[in-house]
Amino acid sequence: MIREFKYLASTIRNIEEVRIMENDRTTTTVEIADQSGHSTLQLTKEETLERVSDSPGAWVFANNQMVQPGQLQNADWGTIGTVRIVPGLVGGA
Repeated sequence: MIREFKYLASTIRNIEEVRIMENDRTTTTVEIADQSGHSTLQLTKEETLERVSDSPGAWVFANNQMVQPGQLQNADWGTIGTVRIVPGLVGGA
């Protein structure tokens, strides 16, 4: 019985490792707006997070909802949809 348990635990761990690897390879559409216009790219999670960190003060949207960089980092990349990085708006007189 112990051998069966070890086999099952090993299989579950391997499935989780495969899911993480697939999540790292998955790309999504990333739209970046800046002073020169906008770009549309296909980026991995790592590449997208790098673009977000290179854009301090920018607003980040995933599936048309504003998110914090930490939320994006912890999201299931297979369901994230389009990511938009736009300059933050400042209001006032």
